[in-house]
Amino acid sequence: MICRARETMARLEVDDQTRGSIGKSIIEKHKVKDRQMGLLDQKPMELAQEIAALDVTAMTPIDALNKLYELNEKAKRI
Repeated sequence: MICRARETMARLEVDDQTRGSIGKSIIEKHKVKDRQMGLLDQKPMELAQEIAALDVTAMTPIDALNKLYELNEKAKRI
């Protein structure tokens, strides 16, 4: 959302002749750096499938805690 606001602000600045070069540099800098997650991004689905495939009844408590930690780290990277 912040990325989109930056792009919108930069476009408005590009339209303004006195600030055109500032707006262009903001758009180019954030176009490569920031990426909004698409609706069809596969990483959340992969994580959900991994959770669904778990056999929690066969896991020991320590295995369950370790897997929960691992899944939590993966979720933070999405």
